[in-house]
Amino acid sequence: GYKTINHAVEKRLISDVPIATSLSGGLDSAVITYILSKWIPNLKAYTINFDDNSKDLEMARLFAQSLGI
Repeated sequence: GYKTINHAVEKRLISDVPIATSLSGGLDSAVITYILSKWIPNLKAYTINFDDNSKDLEMARLFAQSLGI
């Protein structure tokens, strides 16, 4: 459940470099990005764009905007 995914994300927060996320517009990356946004100030999210009319790109942008990232 919720505790399990939080624990899985938290275990990966140990890093010598700034942490960013890959936001595809899908549910999995959205959940991970949301959790990271609670722990990391000024989180950066990256999305690969192959098509400017992509629904995935649109969803990734909307989600990032809603989190202020």
